[in-house]
Amino acid sequence: MAVTAAAFAATSFDYLIAGGGTAGLTLAARLSEDPAVTVGVIEAGVDRSADPKVLTPGLTSSLWGDPDYDWVFRSAPQADNGRVLAHPRGKLLGGSSGINLNAWTHASQKDIDDWGLLGNDGWSWADLLPYYKKSENYLPPPAETAEAQDIDFVDPSCHGEGGPVQNRFPSFYSSFYNSWSPTFANLNLSVTSDPKCGLGLGGAAKLVSFDKDNARSYAGNTYYPLSKNRPNLKILTGALVTKINFYRRTDRAGNLRAEGLSFKAGRRTRTVKARREVILAAGTFQSPQLLELSGIGSPSILAKHGIPLLYANPATTSPSRSATPPPPAKPRRNPSATTPPSSTKPSPCTTPTVPGL
Repeated sequence: MAVTAAAFAATSFDYLIAGGGTAGLTLAARLSEDPAVTVGVIEAGVDRSADPKVLTPGLTSSLWGDPDYDWVFRSAPQADNGRVLAHPRGKLLGGSSGINLNAWTHASQKDIDDWGLLGNDGWSWADLLPYYKKSENYLPPPAETAEAQDIDFVDPSCHGEGGPVQNRFPSFYSSFYNSWSPTFANLNLSVTSDPKCGLGLGGAAKLVSFDKDNARSYAGNTYYPLSKNRPNLKILTGALVTKINFYRRTDRAGNLRAEGLSFKAGRRTRTVKARREVILAAGTFQSPQLLELSGIGSPSILAKHGIPLLYANPATTSPSRSATPPPPAKPRRNPSATTPPSSTKPSPCTTPTVPGL
Protein backbone atom coordinates (compact mmCIF):
# COMPACT_ATOMS: atom_id res chain seq x y z
CA MET A 1 0.00 0.00 0.00
CA ALA A 2 1.06 3.61 -0.55
CA VAL A 3 2.39 5.43 2.49
CA THR A 4 3.79 8.82 3.54
CA ALA A 5 7.52 9.36 3.96
CA ALA A 6 7.14 9.87 7.72
CA ALA A 7 5.12 6.69 8.19
CA PHE A 8 7.55 4.74 6.03
CA ALA A 9 10.58 5.93 8.01
CA ALA A 10 8.86 5.01 11.26
CA THR A 11 8.50 1.38 10.17
CA SER A 12 11.18 -1.29 10.55
CA PHE A 13 10.91 -3.79 7.70
CA ASP A 14 12.13 -7.34 7.29
CA TYR A 15 13.07 -6.62 3.66
CA LEU A 16 13.87 -3.16 2.35
CA ILE A 17 14.09 -2.72 -1.43
CA ALA A 18 15.81 0.25 -3.08
CA GLY A 19 14.00 0.74 -6.38
CA GLY A 20 10.46 -0.09 -7.48
CA GLY A 21 11.31 -1.01 -11.05
CA THR A 22 11.00 -4.31 -12.88
CA ALA A 23 13.07 -6.31 -10.38
CA GLY A 24 11.99 -4.34 -7.31
CA LEU A 25 8.26 -4.81 -7.85
CA THR A 26 8.72 -8.47 -8.73
CA LEU A 27 10.68 -9.05 -5.52
CA ALA A 28 8.16 -7.08 -3.48
CA ALA A 29 5.26 -9.13 -4.86
CA ARG A 30 7.01 -12.44 -4.24
CA LEU A 31 8.35 -11.64 -0.77
CA SER A 32 5.06 -10.18 0.47
CA GLU A 33 3.22 -13.40 -0.43
CA ASP A 34 4.36 -14.48 3.04
CA PRO A 35 2.13 -12.52 5.47
CA ALA A 36 4.64 -13.11 8.26
CA VAL A 37 7.22 -10.77 6.73
CA THR A 38 7.11 -7.02 6.07
CA VAL A 39 8.45 -5.48 2.88
CA GLY A 40 9.23 -1.85 2.08
CA VAL A 41 9.97 -0.39 -1.37
CA ILE A 42 11.37 3.07 -2.12
CA GLU A 43 10.90 4.39 -5.66
CA ALA A 44 11.87 7.80 -7.04
CA GLY A 45 9.14 7.77 -9.68
CA VAL A 46 5.38 7.49 -9.27
CA ASP A 47 2.58 5.15 -10.30
CA ARG A 48 1.81 5.67 -13.98
CA SER A 49 -0.03 2.40 -14.58
CA ALA A 50 -3.09 4.25 -15.94
CA ASP A 51 -1.10 6.75 -18.03
CA PRO A 52 -1.99 6.49 -21.76
CA LYS A 53 1.54 7.56 -22.72
CA VAL A 54 2.90 4.48 -20.94
CA LEU A 55 0.17 2.08 -22.00
CA THR A 56 0.20 3.01 -25.70
CA PRO A 57 3.14 1.25 -27.42
CA GLY A 58 3.17 3.76 -30.26
CA LEU A 59 3.96 6.59 -27.82
CA THR A 60 7.01 4.94 -26.28
CA SER A 61 9.60 7.19 -27.89
CA SER A 62 7.81 10.26 -26.47
CA LEU A 63 8.78 9.05 -22.98
CA TRP A 64 12.51 9.08 -23.68
CA GLY A 65 14.13 12.32 -22.59
CA ASP A 66 11.06 13.34 -20.56
CA PRO A 67 12.22 13.66 -16.92
CA ASP A 68 8.74 12.71 -15.69
CA TYR A 69 9.32 9.20 -17.08
CA ASP A 70 13.03 8.86 -17.85
CA TRP A 71 16.18 9.47 -15.79
CA VAL A 72 17.62 11.07 -18.95
CA PHE A 73 21.07 9.54 -18.56
CA ARG A 74 23.70 10.48 -21.13
CA SER A 75 26.91 8.68 -21.93
CA ALA A 76 30.28 10.27 -21.48
CA PRO A 77 31.53 11.84 -24.74
CA GLN A 78 32.92 9.08 -26.95
CA ALA A 79 36.68 9.20 -27.39
CA ASP A 80 36.70 8.92 -31.18
CA ASN A 81 34.03 11.46 -32.12
CA GLY A 82 32.76 13.16 -28.95
CA ARG A 83 29.22 11.83 -29.40
CA VAL A 84 26.99 11.76 -26.34
CA LEU A 85 24.43 8.95 -26.43
CA ALA A 86 21.13 8.65 -24.58
CA HIS A 87 20.57 5.81 -22.10
CA PRO A 88 16.81 5.80 -21.36
CA ARG A 89 16.01 4.34 -17.92
CA GLY A 90 12.48 4.29 -16.52
CA LYS A 91 11.65 6.65 -13.65
CA LEU A 92 8.27 5.26 -12.57
CA LEU A 93 6.85 2.25 -10.76
CA GLY A 94 7.82 -0.60 -13.06
CA GLY A 95 11.08 1.04 -14.10
CA SER A 96 12.37 0.51 -17.61
CA SER A 97 9.67 -2.07 -18.35
CA GLY A 98 7.40 1.00 -18.52
CA ILE A 99 9.37 2.81 -21.25
CA ASN A 100 11.04 0.06 -23.28
CA LEU A 101 10.05 -1.15 -26.76
CA ASN A 102 8.13 -4.14 -25.36
CA ALA A 103 10.24 -6.91 -26.91
CA TRP A 104 9.89 -10.10 -24.83
CA THR A 105 13.22 -11.88 -25.25
CA HIS A 106 15.74 -13.75 -23.11
CA ALA A 107 19.45 -14.36 -23.41
CA SER A 108 20.76 -17.66 -24.76
CA GLN A 109 21.21 -20.71 -22.57
CA LYS A 110 24.98 -20.40 -22.92
CA ASP A 111 25.06 -16.76 -21.82
CA ILE A 112 23.12 -17.53 -18.66
CA ASP A 113 25.05 -20.72 -17.91
CA ASP A 114 28.25 -18.68 -18.22
CA TRP A 115 27.11 -16.54 -15.27
CA GLY A 116 27.15 -19.67 -13.16
CA LEU A 117 30.59 -20.63 -14.43
CA LEU A 118 31.88 -17.30 -13.08
CA GLY A 119 31.17 -18.66 -9.60
CA ASN A 120 27.54 -17.62 -9.14
CA ASP A 121 25.76 -20.68 -7.78
CA GLY A 122 22.12 -20.92 -8.82
CA TRP A 123 22.59 -18.96 -12.05
CA SER A 124 21.90 -21.32 -14.91
CA TRP A 125 19.31 -21.74 -17.61
CA ALA A 126 17.81 -24.72 -15.77
CA ASP A 127 17.53 -22.66 -12.58
CA LEU A 128 15.97 -19.59 -14.24
CA LEU A 129 13.57 -21.15 -16.77
CA PRO A 130 10.86 -21.96 -14.17
CA TYR A 131 10.87 -18.30 -13.08
CA TYR A 132 10.78 -17.02 -16.65
CA LYS A 133 7.69 -19.15 -17.15
CA LYS A 134 6.17 -18.11 -13.83
CA SER A 135 6.32 -14.44 -14.88
CA GLU A 136 4.63 -14.98 -18.23
CA ASN A 137 1.18 -15.45 -19.68
CA TYR A 138 1.71 -16.35 -23.34
CA LEU A 139 -1.25 -15.52 -25.56
CA PRO A 140 -1.18 -17.67 -28.74
CA PRO A 141 -1.84 -15.68 -31.93
CA PRO A 142 -4.84 -16.09 -34.22
CA ALA A 143 -4.33 -18.48 -37.12
CA GLU A 144 -3.87 -15.73 -39.72
CA THR A 145 -1.05 -14.09 -37.74
CA ALA A 146 0.65 -17.43 -37.12
CA GLU A 147 0.57 -18.23 -40.83
CA ALA A 148 1.66 -14.78 -42.01
CA GLN A 149 4.62 -14.65 -39.61
CA ASP A 150 5.58 -18.33 -39.94
CA ILE A 151 5.74 -18.95 -36.20
CA ASP A 152 5.68 -22.74 -36.24
CA PHE A 153 8.90 -22.52 -34.23
CA VAL A 154 7.00 -21.71 -30.99
CA ASP A 155 7.58 -24.41 -28.34
CA PRO A 156 4.87 -24.15 -25.65
CA SER A 157 7.11 -25.94 -23.13
CA CYS A 158 9.30 -22.81 -22.94
CA HIS A 159 6.40 -20.43 -22.31
CA GLY A 160 4.36 -19.73 -19.22
CA GLU A 161 0.62 -19.65 -18.66
CA GLY A 162 -1.14 -17.67 -15.98
CA GLY A 163 1.77 -15.38 -15.07
CA PRO A 164 1.25 -11.65 -14.54
CA VAL A 165 3.04 -10.26 -17.62
CA GLN A 166 1.08 -10.75 -20.82
CA ASN A 167 2.93 -11.40 -24.08
CA ARG A 168 1.91 -12.17 -27.61
CA PHE A 169 2.75 -11.64 -31.23
CA PRO A 170 1.52 -8.27 -32.51
CA SER A 171 -1.78 -8.20 -34.35
CA PHE A 172 -0.42 -5.74 -36.90
CA TYR A 173 2.85 -5.78 -38.86
CA SER A 174 4.23 -3.07 -41.13
CA SER A 175 5.57 -3.91 -44.58
CA PHE A 176 9.09 -3.84 -43.11
CA TYR A 177 8.31 -6.47 -40.48
CA ASN A 178 6.29 -8.53 -42.95
CA SER A 179 9.53 -8.84 -44.92
CA TRP A 180 11.65 -9.80 -41.89
CA SER A 181 11.18 -13.57 -41.69
CA PRO A 182 11.00 -14.16 -45.48
CA THR A 183 14.26 -12.25 -45.96
CA PHE A 184 16.08 -14.46 -43.46
CA ALA A 185 14.52 -17.55 -45.04
CA ASN A 186 15.86 -16.48 -48.46
CA LEU A 187 19.30 -16.28 -46.85
CA ASN A 188 18.89 -19.76 -45.29
CA LEU A 189 18.94 -18.08 -41.87
CA SER A 190 15.47 -19.00 -40.63
CA VAL A 191 15.23 -19.50 -36.90
CA THR A 192 16.29 -23.01 -35.84
CA SER A 193 14.01 -23.33 -32.79
CA ASP A 194 12.00 -21.18 -30.39
CA PRO A 195 14.34 -18.40 -29.16
CA LYS A 196 12.51 -18.50 -25.80
CA CYS A 197 14.04 -21.96 -25.28
CA GLY A 198 17.49 -20.34 -25.35
CA LEU A 199 18.90 -22.21 -28.35
CA GLY A 200 17.20 -20.72 -31.40
CA LEU A 201 19.33 -18.88 -33.95
CA GLY A 202 18.14 -16.97 -37.00
CA GLY A 203 15.55 -14.36 -37.98
CA ALA A 204 12.09 -14.66 -36.47
CA ALA A 205 9.12 -12.57 -35.36
CA LYS A 206 9.51 -11.37 -31.79
CA LEU A 207 7.05 -11.57 -28.94
CA VAL A 208 5.94 -8.30 -27.36
CA SER A 209 4.60 -7.57 -23.89
CA PHE A 210 1.13 -6.46 -24.99
CA ASP A 211 -2.11 -7.52 -23.36
CA LYS A 212 -5.14 -8.68 -25.33
CA ASP A 213 -6.10 -5.04 -25.99
CA ASN A 214 -2.62 -4.19 -27.35
CA ALA A 215 -1.72 -2.12 -24.27
CA ARG A 216 1.70 -2.35 -22.59
CA SER A 217 1.95 -5.12 -20.00
CA TYR A 218 4.75 -4.33 -17.55
CA ALA A 219 5.73 -4.61 -13.89
CA GLY A 220 3.82 -1.45 -12.99
CA ASN A 221 0.41 -2.76 -14.09
CA THR A 222 0.98 -6.45 -13.33
CA TYR A 223 3.11 -7.13 -10.23
CA TYR A 224 2.13 -3.86 -8.55
CA PRO A 225 -1.66 -4.40 -8.63
CA LEU A 226 -1.14 -7.97 -7.44
CA SER A 227 0.50 -6.84 -4.24
CA LYS A 228 -0.23 -3.17 -3.51
CA ASN A 229 -3.10 -3.78 -1.11
CA ARG A 230 -1.28 -6.28 1.10
CA PRO A 231 -0.95 -4.89 4.64
CA ASN A 232 2.62 -6.25 4.96
CA LEU A 233 3.87 -4.29 1.92
CA LYS A 234 4.47 -0.53 1.93
CA ILE A 235 5.57 1.32 -1.21
CA LEU A 236 6.91 4.87 -1.00
CA THR A 237 6.98 6.76 -4.30
CA GLY A 238 8.55 10.11 -5.15
CA ALA A 239 11.50 9.39 -2.83
CA LEU A 240 15.15 8.97 -3.80
CA VAL A 241 17.41 6.49 -1.98
CA THR A 242 20.67 8.30 -1.28
CA LYS A 243 22.72 5.88 0.81
CA ILE A 244 22.98 2.38 2.30
CA ASN A 245 23.56 2.57 6.05
CA PHE A 246 25.77 0.00 7.74
CA TYR A 247 26.24 -1.11 11.32
CA ARG A 248 29.37 0.36 12.85
CA ARG A 249 30.71 -3.08 13.69
CA THR A 250 31.40 -5.77 11.12
CA ASP A 251 30.48 -9.39 11.68
CA ARG A 252 32.96 -11.97 12.95
CA ALA A 253 34.32 -12.48 9.43
CA GLY A 254 34.92 -8.75 9.00
CA ASN A 255 32.00 -8.23 6.60
CA LEU A 256 29.89 -5.10 6.52
CA ARG A 257 26.25 -5.51 7.55
CA ALA A 258 23.57 -3.29 6.04
CA GLU A 259 21.29 -1.67 8.61
CA GLY A 260 18.94 0.27 6.37
CA LEU A 261 18.65 3.10 3.85
CA SER A 262 18.65 6.89 3.76
CA PHE A 263 16.21 8.51 1.36
CA LYS A 264 15.13 12.00 0.37
CA ALA A 265 11.45 12.89 0.04
CA GLY A 266 10.74 16.54 -0.61
CA ARG A 267 13.41 18.60 1.16
CA ARG A 268 13.94 16.21 4.03
CA THR A 269 16.29 13.22 4.27
CA ARG A 270 15.12 10.34 6.46
CA THR A 271 16.37 6.88 7.40
CA VAL A 272 14.59 3.55 7.57
CA LYS A 273 15.81 0.24 8.99
CA ALA A 274 15.69 -3.40 7.82
CA ARG A 275 15.74 -6.36 10.19
CA ARG A 276 16.78 -8.97 7.64
CA GLU A 277 17.94 -7.68 4.25
CA VAL A 278 18.52 -4.54 2.23
CA ILE A 279 18.09 -5.30 -1.47
CA LEU A 280 19.41 -3.11 -4.27
CA ALA A 281 17.11 -3.08 -7.30
CA ALA A 282 17.92 0.40 -8.60
CA GLY A 283 19.05 -0.66 -12.06
CA THR A 284 22.26 -1.00 -14.02
CA PHE A 285 23.46 2.54 -13.35
CA GLN A 286 22.03 3.39 -9.96
CA SER A 287 22.70 0.20 -8.00
CA PRO A 288 26.48 0.60 -8.36
CA GLN A 289 26.03 4.34 -7.86
CA LEU A 290 24.38 3.66 -4.50
CA LEU A 291 27.24 1.37 -3.50
CA GLU A 292 29.68 4.17 -4.29
CA LEU A 293 27.66 6.77 -2.40
CA SER A 294 27.70 4.38 0.56
CA GLY A 295 31.47 3.87 0.57
CA ILE A 296 31.85 0.70 -1.51
CA GLY A 297 33.84 1.08 -4.70
CA SER A 298 37.09 2.24 -6.20
CA PRO A 299 39.16 4.08 -3.58
CA SER A 300 40.31 6.67 -6.11
CA ILE A 301 36.77 7.53 -7.23
CA LEU A 302 35.42 7.71 -3.69
CA ALA A 303 38.33 9.90 -2.56
CA LYS A 304 37.74 12.25 -5.50
CA HIS A 305 34.18 12.85 -4.30
CA GLY A 306 34.95 13.00 -0.59
CA ILE A 307 33.17 9.75 0.28
CA PRO A 308 34.71 7.75 3.17
CA LEU A 309 35.85 4.31 2.02
CA LEU A 310 34.18 1.38 3.79
CA TYR A 311 35.15 -1.39 1.38
CA ALA A 312 37.49 -1.23 -1.61
CA ASN A 313 35.98 -2.92 -4.64
CA PRO A 314 37.14 -1.49 -7.98
CA ALA A 315 34.69 -3.82 -9.77
CA THR A 316 31.83 -1.62 -8.55
CA THR A 317 32.57 0.90 -11.30
CA SER A 318 34.06 1.09 -14.78
CA PRO A 319 35.12 4.59 -15.87
CA SER A 320 35.18 3.56 -19.53
CA ARG A 321 31.41 3.00 -19.42
CA SER A 322 30.32 5.93 -17.31
CA ALA A 323 27.04 7.75 -17.68
CA THR A 324 26.10 11.00 -16.03
CA PRO A 325 22.59 12.29 -15.33
CA PRO A 326 21.85 15.90 -16.23
CA PRO A 327 21.15 18.54 -13.56
CA PRO A 328 19.21 18.66 -11.29
CA ALA A 329 19.05 14.87 -10.90
CA LYS A 330 22.74 14.55 -10.03
CA PRO A 331 23.50 14.74 -6.28
CA ARG A 332 26.27 17.11 -5.28
CA ARG A 333 28.84 14.49 -4.30
CA ASN A 334 27.66 11.80 -6.67
CA PRO A 335 30.27 9.83 -8.63
CA SER A 336 29.36 8.99 -12.19
CA ALA A 337 26.79 6.22 -12.40
CA THR A 338 28.42 3.35 -14.20
CA THR A 339 27.82 -0.13 -15.50
CA PRO A 340 29.81 -2.65 -13.45
CA PRO A 341 31.91 -5.27 -15.20
CA SER A 342 31.43 -8.96 -14.50
CA SER A 343 33.21 -10.03 -11.36
CA THR A 344 33.47 -13.10 -9.21
CA LYS A 345 34.56 -11.05 -6.19
CA PRO A 346 32.19 -11.82 -3.31
CA SER A 347 29.93 -9.18 -1.83
CA PRO A 348 31.36 -7.56 1.29
CA CYS A 349 28.00 -7.72 3.08
CA THR A 350 26.23 -10.32 5.14
CA THR A 351 22.68 -10.46 6.48
CA PRO A 352 21.10 -7.93 6.42
CA THR A 353 22.76 -7.78 3.00
CA VAL A 354 23.26 -5.71 -0.05
CA PRO A 355 23.20 -8.56 -2.61
CA GLY A 356 26.05 -8.64 -5.11
CA LEU A 357 25.38 -7.20 -8.52
